[in-house]
Amino acid sequence: MSEINKKHDTFFRETMSHKEVVADFLANYLPAEVLKHNRCRTHTSKRNSFVDHVH
Repeated sequence: MSEINKKHDTFFRETMSHKEVVADFLANYLPAEVLKHNRCRTHTSKRNSFVDHVH
């Protein structure tokens, strides 16, 4: 994969590398029905991963 050097990508990657930030983000933006299935404390960071698009 080529290096991603866009400012918003760098900001998002840095911000979302902190578990407490991710947990807070998900708690505020996911519907309760989805959130009850989420296990934030068991998530692991996947550095240098990239999702091109989701179908």
